[in-house]
Amino acid sequence: TSAGALAAHLTSGHIDWRIAAPFTAAAVAGAFAGSRLGRRTRPHRLAQAFALLVVGVSAFLIAKTLAVFV
Repeated sequence: TSAGALAAHLTSGHIDWRIAAPFTAAAVAGAFAGSRLGRRTRPHRLAQAFALLVVGVSAFLIAKTLAVFV
């Protein structure tokens, strides 16, 4: 599915490469860094870090939403 969507976007010519290139580079760098970190870190610690990330993002989104109503 992703490959099909990528092919459709590439053939449409509607990709702003000035925006897409940095995101692609960051995704590739993050994948390599995450792979190395995953091999060096115990699964329990990775799960804890992910849970902390989810809680942090949730708190941020709740605060942002509540700010709209204040």
